[in-house]
Formats: sequence, C-alpha cells, structure tokens
Amino acid sequence: MRASWKGRLFGAALCLFGSGAFAQTPPQTIEFDPSNASLADWFGRVALQSENRQGVERPIVKWTAPVRIGVVGDRVPIFRPFVERHVQLLRRITGHDIQVITAGQANFVVVFTPDIFAQPQGNVRNAMRALMGGDDAALDTFVANQPRTANCYFNARGGSQGIIGALAVIPSQRDPSTAWRCIVEEITQSLGLFNDSELNTYSIFNDRTPYVDMTPPDETMLKLLYEPRMRIGTAPADAKALARRILDEWRPGR
Repeated sequence: MRASWKGRLFGAALCLFGSGAFAQTPPQTIEFDPSNASLADWFGRVALQSENRQGVERPIVKWTAPVRIGVVGDRVPIFRPFVERHVQLLRRITGHDIQVITAGQANFVVVFTPDIFAQPQGNVRNAMRALMGGDDAALDTFVANQPRTANCYFNARGGSQGIIGALAVIPSQRDPSTAWRCIVEEITQSLGLFNDSELNTYSIFNDRTPYVDMTPPDETMLKLLYEPRMRIGTAPADAKALARRILDEWRPGR
C-alpha cells in the first residue's frame, strides 16, 4: 500500500499530519525475519518519514487521547464487525484506549462508500468535515487530490499533544480482500505509522506486498510506537536508537 503524507500548518498548534492512499503493485523478494537492526530501520521508515518528503524525517507522532471510532456510510452493518475485529487487535498491540462507538462524539471516522473519489454528501460529509477541522474547502480538496490508482485513503491531524482526529475512506463495493486490507492498513496507519516503504518487505505498509493482515514486523513496529518510552516529539535519531534498544530487550540476540 502506498501512503502519500501531505503536511501543512493550521496555525501554531494544529497541523495536518497527512493523507495516504493504497494502490497495489507487483510483489518482491521478502525478508521474513528481519534482525533487530533491520527492524529498527523499518520502524524509522514508517514512523519517522512521510511519503511526499522521502528522506526527510520528523519526530514521533501518535495518539494520547482515547480513540473513538465511528463507522458511517454504505453497508455499515456489514462492515462494522470487521472494523471492530481489527480494533481489538490494535488495542491488544498498543495497550491504548481504542473503541468503536455507535453513539457519541467520534474523533476517528471510517467511511464506507461506493465511490471513494466522489465528494461526500449529507451525514457522511458532516462527519468527514468535522475531522477536517470544519473546513469544507479543505475536505473537497482532500478528496479531489486522491490519486485515481488508490483503493482507499486516510487523513490524520493533530498538534503538540499528538493526533487528535483521523478519517479513513474505504470502498464498499469492491472485493472483500480489498475492503479488509483497506480496513487494516488505513486504520493502523492513522495511529501514527504514516509512511509506506518498499524496503519493508514483510509488511502491509508496502504496496508491492500481497498481505491483507498485519505481519509480525508490523505488529512489532506498532507496539514500538506505543511503548511508553517512545514519547511524542522524540527526535528521529533518538527514536531510532531507542527503538533498537527496546528491540534488543524484547528480542535478545536477534
């Protein structure tokens, strides 16, 4: 899957962390059991970079507030259980408070729609606009700018306290494997693993791999991100060194 993160400031405290899109390309040679050193590099590529600025690193970003996910749009009764299933896994990996809600204020909206490139309308538009800072023009531009090769996409925004809002847009009329992969990648990436990399060969965060579920390295990278010692704002060099130390604790001799 390919994530294209676009950053811009919304004043001094609030920024749009990015948006991402998944579009699959042919497979490649897979490294199934990366060493601790390799896995620390993998973590750096997905947690500390953005695709629109490859090679330019940024500090650690993640959620600190509880994540409340609302599911809206087309065929919600069919798709909500799949979102809930993946959220259970994310909650176990991260230890973070992540829940799918049916009432109340969501700070993360998952939209299922027959046409991911159509401008949203009605209640779906209202939900998406709220997660774009209430800006209609920003929402229209965000949807219009998605690459037409994408199968799905996401957006997250926040400030000095971490991610404060996110949305994922997923097709409701595609084959089940595409919908499931979109659910898995877009929701997971919206937790702070914003980038994709073709160098992370055994990972769902790579548009050249065939995986539809998180791989063991993916789970480890997400666990690293939500390790309490990996704090918001940690500089890239410090984050990579810390990731290696933690991996050596978790996986001695690897």
